[in-house]
Amino acid sequence: MKQPAEKRTFRGKGEGATARPAVFTLLRFPRGNQRDGSRRQHTTPEARGKAAYDARLQALRDRIHTLIVGGLTPLAEWLARRGLSPNIVTVAGLAVNVVVAALIVAGALVPAGVLWLFAGLLDLLDGTAARTAQRATSFGGFLDSTCDRVSEGLVFVAIVYHFAAEGAATHAALTTAALLGSLLISYTRARAEALGAECKVGIATRAERVILLAIGLCFGLLPLAIGIMVAITLFTFGQRVWHTYTQLKDAGDA
Repeated sequence: MKQPAEKRTFRGKGEGATARPAVFTLLRFPRGNQRDGSRRQHTTPEARGKAAYDARLQALRDRIHTLIVGGLTPLAEWLARRGLSPNIVTVAGLAVNVVVAALIVAGALVPAGVLWLFAGLLDLLDGTAARTAQRATSFGGFLDSTCDRVSEGLVFVAIVYHFAAEGAATHAALTTAALLGSLLISYTRARAEALGAECKVGIATRAERVILLAIGLCFGLLPLAIGIMVAITLFTFGQRVWHTYTQLKDAGDA
């Protein structure tokens, strides 16, 4: 009489569990999360090219930032030895931008452009001083970001006034759009990071906007600079929205 085949148990499956047919052992299908993970890892050539471009652009920015910060470090160390709070440097930068706005209203665009660049260096100096003196705080970061937005608002409103006084209504409207684009760039990054996403991408970060506006003020190219800023800020806004969406979608939260 033929004996029944002995039942085999799988390790970790408990006593008395029956063996799977060999076909299921050979054809092991990935679990749901494994299938999803492999699907998320698949990217198109366009997506890989864009990621590589963003990485190269960020690397270039980082190198330039490192060079500038290296030049500011001796001054930051001197301020640290004097016990000057980095927050004082932040507020000083805001005060300089108040003067920039007043100069634009008065029609002195070239001095305004020079001071605008100087205020941008102060914006880098406060962070460098905070790190050098090991006095970086959450409130310091909050104050720096807030003063940056106030500074941009003051300067752009002064430019709107400048164009309106000249009867250039179209240029005034474009300046308002440029201010909106600048604020949206900062807002999208803040919201994305609050949701746990990284959002530093884009062709018009604050450094590019500062340089572009300074060129416009110093070389009589303000209408052109404002027009370019409208285009690149709104484009960067779209970049950041899409970048955040793809990250949250990959995390299953979009």
